[in-house]
Amino acid sequence: MHKTISVLTALCALAAAIPKPVPVPVVAAPSDLDVNNPSAYVTSAIFPHLPFTRHRKRWLASFFIYRLPGTGNADFVNSSDPTSLPDPATIGFPGDIAEDPFPDGIPTQPDVCDGQNPSEDCFKAMADQGGYLWFDKDSQCSVGQQGQLKTALWDASTLAHFASNFPDDGQGTRGQAGGIYYMGPDYASQQGRIAGNLKRAWQFKTTATSTSAYITTSCQDTKNLCNLRIDGKSVGGYAWTYKGWFGYYYHYITLCPTFFSLESLGDKLGEIQQDISSGSSKKASDMRYLRSTGQFFLHEMMHTRVADGGVEPHIIDEYVAPIPAGETPGTNDVKAYGPRLVHNLARRNINQGGGATRASTNADSYAMLANCAWWWETTGYFPGVPGRPAPGAASVDDTDPELPLSLYIDFDNSTDPTTADFTALFNGDLQAFADGPPTSILYRACEPGPEFTTCTDCCPVTTTTPGTGGYLPG
Repeated sequence: MHKTISVLTALCALAAAIPKPVPVPVVAAPSDLDVNNPSAYVTSAIFPHLPFTRHRKRWLASFFIYRLPGTGNADFVNSSDPTSLPDPATIGFPGDIAEDPFPDGIPTQPDVCDGQNPSEDCFKAMADQGGYLWFDKDSQCSVGQQGQLKTALWDASTLAHFASNFPDDGQGTRGQAGGIYYMGPDYASQQGRIAGNLKRAWQFKTTATSTSAYITTSCQDTKNLCNLRIDGKSVGGYAWTYKGWFGYYYHYITLCPTFFSLESLGDKLGEIQQDISSGSSKKASDMRYLRSTGQFFLHEMMHTRVADGGVEPHIIDEYVAPIPAGETPGTNDVKAYGPRLVHNLARRNINQGGGATRASTNADSYAMLANCAWWWETTGYFPGVPGRPAPGAASVDDTDPELPLSLYIDFDNSTDPTTADFTALFNGDLQAFADGPPTSILYRACEPGPEFTTCTDCCPVTTTTPGTGGYLPG
Protein backbone atom coordinates (compact mmCIF):
# COMPACT_ATOMS: atom_id res chain seq x y z
CA MET A 1 0.00 0.00 0.00
CA HIS A 2 2.80 2.41 0.98
CA LYS A 3 4.62 1.57 -2.26
CA THR A 4 1.50 2.35 -4.28
CA ILE A 5 1.08 5.73 -2.58
CA SER A 6 4.76 6.52 -3.14
CA VAL A 7 4.50 5.71 -6.81
CA LEU A 8 1.37 7.85 -7.18
CA THR A 9 3.02 10.72 -5.33
CA ALA A 10 6.03 10.53 -7.62
CA LEU A 11 3.87 10.48 -10.72
CA CYS A 12 1.88 13.51 -9.55
CA ALA A 13 5.09 15.40 -8.84
CA LEU A 14 6.42 14.51 -12.25
CA ALA A 15 3.21 15.65 -13.94
CA ALA A 16 3.23 18.94 -12.02
CA ALA A 17 6.80 19.59 -13.14
CA ILE A 18 5.87 19.44 -16.80
CA PRO A 19 5.04 22.94 -18.12
CA LYS A 20 1.53 23.54 -19.35
CA PRO A 21 1.18 23.17 -23.12
CA VAL A 22 1.24 26.49 -24.93
CA PRO A 23 -1.06 27.36 -27.83
CA VAL A 24 0.30 25.86 -31.02
CA PRO A 25 0.08 27.83 -34.26
CA VAL A 26 -1.08 26.19 -37.44
CA VAL A 27 2.02 25.41 -39.51
CA ALA A 28 2.56 24.18 -43.03
CA ALA A 29 2.88 20.43 -43.27
CA PRO A 30 6.32 19.19 -44.36
CA SER A 31 6.80 17.56 -47.74
CA ASP A 32 7.49 14.19 -46.14
CA LEU A 33 4.22 14.10 -44.21
CA ASP A 34 2.06 11.08 -45.03
CA VAL A 35 -1.48 12.23 -44.30
CA ASN A 36 -2.62 8.63 -44.14
CA ASN A 37 -0.04 7.95 -41.43
CA PRO A 38 0.42 11.32 -39.72
CA SER A 39 1.72 9.86 -36.48
CA ALA A 40 5.07 9.20 -38.16
CA TYR A 41 5.95 12.90 -38.04
CA VAL A 42 6.25 15.65 -35.46
CA THR A 43 8.67 18.57 -35.11
CA SER A 44 10.43 19.66 -31.97
CA ALA A 45 8.72 23.04 -32.34
CA ILE A 46 5.35 21.59 -31.35
CA PHE A 47 6.09 20.60 -27.75
CA PRO A 48 9.75 21.47 -27.10
CA HIS A 49 9.45 20.88 -23.37
CA LEU A 50 8.90 17.14 -23.77
CA PRO A 51 11.70 14.67 -24.45
CA PHE A 52 11.24 12.98 -27.81
CA THR A 53 11.37 9.29 -27.24
CA ARG A 54 10.06 7.19 -30.13
CA HIS A 55 6.83 6.52 -28.23
CA ARG A 56 6.13 10.17 -27.30
CA LYS A 57 6.97 11.28 -30.82
CA ARG A 58 4.26 9.09 -32.30
CA TRP A 59 1.70 10.08 -29.66
CA LEU A 60 2.31 13.81 -30.00
CA ALA A 61 2.17 13.66 -33.78
CA SER A 62 -1.24 12.03 -33.60
CA PHE A 63 -2.36 14.70 -31.11
CA PHE A 64 -1.09 17.53 -33.27
CA ILE A 65 -2.72 16.32 -36.47
CA TYR A 66 -6.07 15.24 -35.10
CA ARG A 67 -6.77 17.29 -31.98
CA LEU A 68 -5.65 20.87 -32.34
CA PRO A 69 -8.25 23.40 -33.59
CA GLY A 70 -7.73 24.50 -37.16
CA THR A 71 -6.27 21.31 -38.55
CA GLY A 72 -9.38 20.11 -40.35
CA ASN A 73 -9.71 17.06 -38.11
CA ALA A 74 -12.82 15.01 -37.54
CA ASP A 75 -13.41 16.05 -33.95
CA PHE A 76 -13.17 19.77 -34.67
CA VAL A 77 -15.32 19.61 -37.80
CA ASN A 78 -18.03 17.52 -36.19
CA SER A 79 -18.07 19.41 -32.89
CA SER A 80 -18.49 22.68 -34.80
CA ASP A 81 -21.94 21.62 -36.06
CA PRO A 82 -24.97 22.99 -34.18
CA THR A 83 -26.10 20.78 -31.29
CA SER A 84 -29.70 21.36 -32.35
CA LEU A 85 -31.32 22.31 -35.64
CA PRO A 86 -31.26 26.08 -36.17
CA ASP A 87 -34.34 28.14 -36.93
CA PRO A 88 -34.51 28.19 -40.77
CA ALA A 89 -35.56 31.83 -40.61
CA THR A 90 -32.14 32.71 -39.17
CA ILE A 91 -30.29 31.17 -42.12
CA GLY A 92 -29.54 33.65 -44.87
CA PHE A 93 -26.81 35.16 -47.02
CA PRO A 94 -23.81 36.30 -44.97
CA GLY A 95 -23.44 40.07 -45.00
CA ASP A 96 -20.29 40.07 -47.12
CA ILE A 97 -21.72 39.87 -50.66
CA ALA A 98 -19.73 40.77 -53.76
CA GLU A 99 -20.98 43.58 -55.95
CA ASP A 100 -22.79 42.61 -59.13
CA PRO A 101 -19.95 42.47 -61.70
CA PHE A 102 -22.38 43.26 -64.55
CA PRO A 103 -25.21 45.42 -63.21
CA ASP A 104 -26.19 46.40 -66.76
CA GLY A 105 -26.05 42.85 -68.10
CA ILE A 106 -23.37 40.88 -69.92
CA PRO A 107 -22.53 42.54 -73.26
CA THR A 108 -22.39 40.87 -76.66
CA GLN A 109 -19.11 40.59 -78.55
CA PRO A 110 -18.23 43.43 -80.96
CA ASP A 111 -19.32 42.92 -84.58
CA VAL A 112 -15.74 42.34 -85.73
CA CYS A 113 -15.48 39.20 -83.60
CA ASP A 114 -15.99 35.59 -84.58
CA GLY A 115 -16.40 33.74 -81.30
CA GLN A 116 -14.99 30.47 -82.63
CA ASN A 117 -12.06 32.10 -84.41
CA PRO A 118 -10.40 34.73 -82.19
CA SER A 119 -8.47 37.41 -84.06
CA GLU A 120 -6.26 40.34 -83.16
CA ASP A 121 -8.93 42.76 -84.47
CA CYS A 122 -11.47 41.18 -82.13
CA PHE A 123 -9.12 41.44 -79.14
CA LYS A 124 -8.45 45.11 -79.89
CA ALA A 125 -12.17 45.83 -80.18
CA MET A 126 -12.88 44.16 -76.85
CA ALA A 127 -9.99 46.03 -75.23
CA ASP A 128 -11.35 49.34 -76.52
CA GLN A 129 -14.73 48.61 -74.92
CA GLY A 130 -13.09 47.62 -71.63
CA GLY A 131 -14.92 44.34 -71.07
CA TYR A 132 -13.69 40.93 -69.96
CA LEU A 133 -16.79 38.74 -70.35
CA TRP A 134 -18.99 38.63 -73.42
CA PHE A 135 -21.80 36.69 -75.01
CA ASP A 136 -20.95 35.24 -78.39
CA LYS A 137 -22.84 37.07 -81.14
CA ASP A 138 -24.50 33.75 -81.97
CA SER A 139 -24.73 32.45 -78.40
CA GLN A 140 -28.36 31.27 -78.82
CA CYS A 141 -28.93 31.96 -75.11
CA SER A 142 -32.55 32.76 -74.38
CA VAL A 143 -33.46 35.78 -72.27
CA GLY A 144 -34.04 33.42 -69.35
CA GLN A 145 -30.68 31.73 -69.81
CA GLN A 146 -28.93 35.09 -70.02
CA GLY A 147 -30.51 35.98 -66.68
CA GLN A 148 -29.45 32.65 -65.15
CA LEU A 149 -25.89 33.15 -66.35
CA LYS A 150 -25.76 36.69 -64.96
CA THR A 151 -26.95 35.36 -61.59
CA ALA A 152 -24.43 32.51 -61.76
CA LEU A 153 -21.63 35.00 -62.40
CA TRP A 154 -22.72 37.10 -59.41
CA ASP A 155 -22.98 33.98 -57.24
CA ALA A 156 -19.53 32.84 -58.36
CA SER A 157 -18.14 36.26 -57.43
CA THR A 158 -19.88 36.04 -54.05
CA LEU A 159 -18.37 32.62 -53.30
CA ALA A 160 -14.89 33.69 -54.39
CA HIS A 161 -15.13 37.00 -52.52
CA PHE A 162 -16.16 35.29 -49.29
CA ALA A 163 -13.55 32.53 -49.57
CA SER A 164 -10.71 34.90 -50.47
CA ASN A 165 -11.16 36.60 -47.09
CA PHE A 166 -11.99 33.46 -45.12
CA PRO A 167 -8.48 31.97 -44.71
CA ASP A 168 -7.05 35.15 -43.14
CA ASP A 169 -10.10 36.73 -41.50
CA GLY A 170 -8.91 36.10 -37.94
CA GLN A 171 -11.32 33.25 -37.30
CA GLY A 172 -8.60 30.79 -38.23
CA THR A 173 -10.21 27.57 -37.19
CA ARG A 174 -12.84 27.24 -39.92
CA GLY A 175 -10.57 28.65 -42.58
CA GLN A 176 -7.80 26.23 -41.76
CA ALA A 177 -10.11 23.23 -41.33
CA GLY A 178 -11.87 23.80 -44.65
CA GLY A 179 -8.57 24.47 -46.39
CA ILE A 180 -6.96 21.29 -45.10
CA TYR A 181 -10.05 19.20 -45.89
CA TYR A 182 -10.40 20.37 -49.51
CA MET A 183 -6.84 21.52 -50.30
CA GLY A 184 -4.49 19.48 -48.13
CA PRO A 185 -2.41 19.48 -44.92
CA ASP A 186 0.10 21.90 -46.45
CA TYR A 187 -2.70 24.44 -47.00
CA ALA A 188 -0.95 27.11 -44.91
CA SER A 189 1.98 27.16 -47.33
CA GLN A 190 -0.36 27.90 -50.26
CA GLN A 191 -2.80 30.33 -48.63
CA GLY A 192 -1.33 33.37 -50.38
CA ARG A 193 -1.65 31.82 -53.83
CA ILE A 194 -5.14 30.46 -53.16
CA ALA A 195 -6.51 33.70 -51.69
CA GLY A 196 -4.91 35.77 -54.49
CA ASN A 197 -6.46 33.63 -57.23
CA LEU A 198 -9.89 33.79 -55.59
CA LYS A 199 -9.60 37.54 -55.11
CA ARG A 200 -8.81 38.11 -58.77
CA ALA A 201 -11.76 35.92 -59.74
CA TRP A 202 -14.29 37.84 -57.65
CA GLN A 203 -12.91 41.22 -58.64
CA PHE A 204 -13.37 40.01 -62.21
CA LYS A 205 -10.46 41.96 -63.51
CA THR A 206 -6.84 41.09 -64.06
CA THR A 207 -3.64 42.66 -62.87
CA ALA A 208 -1.37 44.73 -65.07
CA THR A 209 0.36 41.52 -66.09
CA SER A 210 -2.71 40.09 -67.80
CA THR A 211 -4.98 42.85 -69.04
CA SER A 212 -5.43 40.99 -72.32
CA ALA A 213 -7.63 38.15 -71.03
CA TYR A 214 -11.13 37.78 -72.46
CA ILE A 215 -13.96 35.32 -71.86
CA THR A 216 -16.74 34.48 -74.29
CA THR A 217 -19.79 32.44 -73.30
CA SER A 218 -22.39 30.64 -75.37
CA CYS A 219 -25.38 28.33 -75.07
CA GLN A 220 -24.88 26.94 -78.58
CA ASP A 221 -23.44 23.43 -78.57
CA THR A 222 -21.03 24.05 -81.45
CA LYS A 223 -18.89 20.99 -80.67
CA ASN A 224 -21.82 18.58 -80.15
CA LEU A 225 -20.69 17.64 -76.65
CA CYS A 226 -23.62 18.60 -74.42
CA ASN A 227 -25.38 15.24 -74.77
CA LEU A 228 -22.37 13.11 -73.88
CA ARG A 229 -22.67 10.94 -70.79
CA ILE A 230 -20.28 8.75 -68.83
CA ASP A 231 -21.19 6.53 -65.88
CA GLY A 232 -24.44 8.42 -65.38
CA LYS A 233 -22.79 11.84 -65.34
CA SER A 234 -23.67 14.48 -67.93
CA VAL A 235 -21.76 17.40 -69.37
CA GLY A 236 -22.74 20.71 -67.81
CA GLY A 237 -20.36 22.72 -69.92
CA TYR A 238 -17.06 22.72 -71.75
CA ALA A 239 -14.36 25.32 -72.19
CA TRP A 240 -11.14 25.92 -74.05
CA THR A 241 -8.32 28.41 -73.67
CA TYR A 242 -6.18 29.83 -76.45
CA LYS A 243 -3.03 31.90 -76.04
CA GLY A 244 -2.61 34.09 -79.10
CA TRP A 245 0.65 35.14 -80.69
CA PHE A 246 0.03 38.77 -79.72
CA GLY A 247 -0.17 38.12 -75.97
CA TYR A 248 -3.93 37.75 -75.76
CA TYR A 249 -5.62 35.05 -73.70
CA TYR A 250 -8.96 33.88 -75.00
CA HIS A 251 -11.36 31.68 -73.05
CA TYR A 252 -14.50 30.21 -74.59
CA ILE A 253 -17.14 28.64 -72.32
CA THR A 254 -20.13 26.71 -73.65
CA LEU A 255 -22.91 26.09 -71.13
CA CYS A 256 -25.13 23.06 -71.67
CA PRO A 257 -28.78 22.45 -70.68
CA THR A 258 -27.60 20.50 -67.61
CA PHE A 259 -25.96 23.67 -66.30
CA PHE A 260 -29.25 25.55 -66.52
CA SER A 261 -30.99 22.79 -64.56
CA LEU A 262 -28.88 23.66 -61.51
CA GLU A 263 -30.20 26.05 -58.88
CA SER A 264 -28.81 29.46 -58.13
CA LEU A 265 -27.21 30.06 -54.74
CA GLY A 266 -30.41 31.69 -53.48
CA ASP A 267 -32.65 28.86 -54.68
CA LYS A 268 -30.29 26.27 -53.19
CA LEU A 269 -30.40 28.13 -49.87
CA GLY A 270 -34.20 27.87 -49.92
CA GLU A 271 -33.89 24.12 -50.47
CA ILE A 272 -31.55 23.78 -47.49
CA GLN A 273 -33.92 25.84 -45.32
CA GLN A 274 -36.76 23.48 -46.24
CA ASP A 275 -34.63 20.45 -45.37
CA ILE A 276 -33.82 21.91 -41.96
CA SER A 277 -37.50 22.80 -41.46
CA SER A 278 -38.34 19.13 -41.98
CA GLY A 279 -35.94 18.19 -39.17
CA SER A 280 -32.90 17.16 -41.22
CA SER A 281 -29.41 18.61 -41.60
CA LYS A 282 -28.33 16.00 -44.16
CA LYS A 283 -28.16 18.35 -47.15
CA ALA A 284 -26.48 21.16 -45.20
CA SER A 285 -23.65 18.84 -44.15
CA ASP A 286 -23.14 17.04 -47.49
CA MET A 287 -21.22 18.95 -50.15
CA ARG A 288 -22.78 16.88 -52.93
CA TYR A 289 -26.15 18.54 -52.31
CA LEU A 290 -24.73 22.07 -52.41
CA ARG A 291 -23.78 22.37 -56.08
CA SER A 292 -25.16 25.42 -57.84
CA THR A 293 -24.73 27.44 -61.03
CA GLY A 294 -22.45 29.80 -59.09
CA GLN A 295 -20.17 27.01 -57.91
CA PHE A 296 -20.06 25.54 -61.44
CA PHE A 297 -19.22 28.88 -63.04
CA LEU A 298 -16.56 29.60 -60.41
CA HIS A 299 -14.85 26.39 -61.56
CA GLU A 300 -14.84 27.78 -65.11
CA MET A 301 -13.56 31.15 -63.92
CA MET A 302 -10.60 29.55 -62.15
CA HIS A 303 -9.34 28.21 -65.50
CA THR A 304 -8.99 31.70 -66.92
CA ARG A 305 -6.12 34.15 -66.92
CA VAL A 306 -8.45 36.43 -64.96
CA ALA A 307 -7.93 34.16 -61.93
CA ASP A 308 -4.21 33.38 -62.03
CA GLY A 309 -3.37 36.90 -63.21
CA GLY A 310 -0.33 35.70 -65.09
CA VAL A 311 1.57 35.72 -61.81
CA GLU A 312 0.61 32.25 -60.57
CA PRO A 313 0.67 28.83 -62.26
CA HIS A 314 -2.21 28.26 -64.65
CA ILE A 315 -5.15 26.45 -63.03
CA ILE A 316 -6.15 23.24 -64.81
CA ASP A 317 -8.10 20.05 -64.02
CA GLU A 318 -5.54 18.01 -62.09
CA TYR A 319 -5.60 14.24 -61.89
CA VAL A 320 -5.82 12.77 -58.39
CA ALA A 321 -2.58 10.88 -59.08
CA PRO A 322 -0.05 13.05 -60.95
CA ILE A 323 0.81 12.04 -64.51
CA PRO A 324 4.60 11.84 -64.99
CA ALA A 325 6.06 14.19 -67.57
CA GLY A 326 6.00 12.69 -71.05
CA GLU A 327 3.39 10.07 -70.15
CA THR A 328 -0.30 9.93 -71.01
CA PRO A 329 -3.06 9.20 -68.47
CA GLY A 330 -3.77 5.53 -67.87
CA THR A 331 -7.10 3.76 -67.68
CA ASN A 332 -7.36 4.24 -63.91
CA ASP A 333 -6.40 7.92 -63.84
CA VAL A 334 -9.26 10.24 -62.88
CA LYS A 335 -9.62 14.01 -62.53
CA ALA A 336 -9.95 15.61 -59.09
CA TYR A 337 -13.49 16.76 -59.73
CA GLY A 338 -16.43 16.77 -57.35
CA PRO A 339 -16.32 16.66 -53.53
CA ARG A 340 -15.10 13.08 -53.20
CA LEU A 341 -12.16 13.23 -55.62
CA VAL A 342 -11.17 16.77 -54.62
CA HIS A 343 -10.94 15.48 -51.06
CA ASN A 344 -8.95 12.48 -52.30
CA LEU A 345 -6.40 14.82 -53.88
CA ALA A 346 -6.18 16.82 -50.64
CA ARG A 347 -5.62 13.75 -48.47
CA ARG A 348 -3.24 11.98 -50.84
CA ASN A 349 0.32 11.46 -49.60
CA ILE A 350 2.24 14.68 -50.28
CA ASN A 351 5.25 12.70 -51.52
CA GLN A 352 2.90 11.11 -54.07
CA GLY A 353 1.58 14.37 -55.48
CA GLY A 354 -1.19 15.10 -53.02
CA GLY A 355 -1.94 18.11 -50.87
CA ALA A 356 -2.41 21.81 -51.47
CA THR A 357 0.55 22.40 -53.77
CA ARG A 358 -1.20 20.55 -56.60
CA ALA A 359 -4.73 21.30 -55.37
CA SER A 360 -3.93 25.00 -55.73
CA THR A 361 -3.70 24.43 -59.50
CA ASN A 362 -6.92 22.40 -59.65
CA ALA A 363 -10.06 24.35 -60.57
CA ASP A 364 -12.58 22.26 -58.65
CA SER A 365 -10.53 22.43 -55.45
CA TYR A 366 -11.22 26.17 -55.48
CA ALA A 367 -14.91 25.62 -56.18
CA MET A 368 -15.17 23.15 -53.27
CA LEU A 369 -13.19 25.36 -50.90
CA ALA A 370 -15.26 28.45 -51.69
CA ASN A 371 -18.52 26.50 -51.42
CA CYS A 372 -17.36 25.03 -48.09
CA ALA A 373 -16.48 28.43 -46.62
CA TRP A 374 -19.74 30.09 -47.68
CA TRP A 375 -22.11 27.29 -46.67
CA TRP A 376 -20.34 26.60 -43.38
CA GLU A 377 -20.75 30.25 -42.40
CA THR A 378 -24.34 30.33 -43.70
CA THR A 379 -25.76 27.21 -42.01
CA GLY A 380 -23.24 26.42 -39.26
CA TYR A 381 -22.79 22.89 -40.65
CA PHE A 382 -19.52 21.72 -42.15
CA PRO A 383 -20.23 20.49 -45.72
CA GLY A 384 -18.03 17.45 -46.11
CA VAL A 385 -18.01 14.11 -47.92
CA PRO A 386 -20.03 11.31 -46.30
CA GLY A 387 -17.79 8.77 -44.61
CA ARG A 388 -14.72 11.00 -44.98
CA PRO A 389 -14.62 12.96 -41.72
CA ALA A 390 -10.81 12.93 -41.56
CA PRO A 391 -7.76 11.83 -43.52
CA GLY A 392 -7.59 8.07 -43.62
CA ALA A 393 -11.27 7.52 -42.79
CA ALA A 394 -13.15 4.76 -44.62
CA SER A 395 -15.75 5.81 -47.16
CA VAL A 396 -19.39 4.95 -46.60
CA ASP A 397 -20.92 6.56 -49.68
CA ASP A 398 -18.27 6.85 -52.39
CA THR A 399 -20.29 8.40 -55.20
CA ASP A 400 -20.95 11.87 -56.54
CA PRO A 401 -24.52 11.48 -57.82
CA GLU A 402 -25.77 13.31 -60.90
CA LEU A 403 -22.64 15.39 -61.03
CA PRO A 404 -22.62 17.76 -64.03
CA LEU A 405 -19.19 17.64 -65.61
CA SER A 406 -17.03 20.49 -66.83
CA LEU A 407 -14.66 19.61 -69.69
CA TYR A 408 -11.61 21.74 -70.38
CA ILE A 409 -8.89 21.91 -73.04
CA ASP A 410 -5.93 24.28 -72.83
CA PHE A 411 -4.37 25.15 -76.20
CA ASP A 412 -1.01 26.85 -76.49
CA ASN A 413 -0.16 29.31 -79.25
CA SER A 414 1.10 26.49 -81.47
CA THR A 415 -2.39 25.01 -81.81
CA ASP A 416 -4.97 26.73 -83.96
CA PRO A 417 -8.41 26.15 -82.39
CA THR A 418 -10.03 26.39 -85.83
CA THR A 419 -8.23 23.22 -86.97
CA ALA A 420 -8.13 21.30 -83.66
CA ASP A 421 -10.00 18.00 -83.34
CA PHE A 422 -12.29 19.07 -80.50
CA THR A 423 -14.25 15.83 -80.56
CA ALA A 424 -11.21 13.65 -79.93
CA LEU A 425 -9.76 16.03 -77.35
CA PHE A 426 -12.94 16.43 -75.33
CA ASN A 427 -13.80 12.72 -75.54
CA GLY A 428 -10.38 11.99 -74.09
CA ASP A 429 -10.98 14.52 -71.34
CA LEU A 430 -14.41 13.03 -70.63
CA GLN A 431 -12.91 9.60 -69.98
CA ALA A 432 -10.99 11.00 -67.01
CA PHE A 433 -14.31 11.56 -65.23
CA ALA A 434 -15.31 7.88 -65.29
CA ASP A 435 -15.93 6.03 -62.03
CA GLY A 436 -13.26 3.47 -62.88
CA PRO A 437 -11.56 1.76 -65.83
CA PRO A 438 -13.18 2.86 -69.11
CA THR A 439 -15.43 -0.08 -69.78
CA SER A 440 -18.53 2.10 -69.99
CA ILE A 441 -19.99 3.52 -73.19
CA LEU A 442 -19.81 7.13 -74.23
CA TYR A 443 -22.99 8.07 -76.03
CA ARG A 444 -25.26 10.87 -77.02
CA ALA A 445 -28.54 10.73 -75.17
CA CYS A 446 -31.72 10.24 -77.15
CA GLU A 447 -34.27 12.99 -77.12
CA PRO A 448 -37.46 11.71 -75.47
CA GLY A 449 -40.20 10.74 -77.86
CA PRO A 450 -41.89 7.76 -79.47
CA GLU A 451 -39.83 8.06 -82.64
CA PHE A 452 -36.74 6.65 -80.90
CA THR A 453 -36.67 3.18 -79.41
CA THR A 454 -32.97 2.64 -78.76
CA CYS A 455 -29.93 4.88 -78.42
CA THR A 456 -28.48 3.69 -81.70
CA ASP A 457 -31.53 5.09 -83.47
CA CYS A 458 -30.54 8.63 -82.65
CA CYS A 459 -26.90 8.81 -81.68
CA PRO A 460 -23.52 7.24 -82.45
CA VAL A 461 -22.20 4.75 -79.94
CA THR A 462 -18.50 4.64 -79.13
CA THR A 463 -17.07 1.84 -77.03
CA THR A 464 -13.85 2.75 -75.26
CA THR A 465 -10.93 0.44 -74.75
CA PRO A 466 -11.59 -1.76 -71.72
CA GLY A 467 -9.23 -1.17 -68.85
CA THR A 468 -7.60 -3.67 -66.55
CA GLY A 469 -7.13 -3.82 -62.83
CA GLY A 470 -9.07 -2.23 -60.01
CA TYR A 471 -9.86 1.42 -59.60
CA LEU A 472 -7.94 3.29 -56.93
CA PRO A 473 -9.42 6.80 -56.59
CA GLY A 474 -6.63 8.30 -54.58
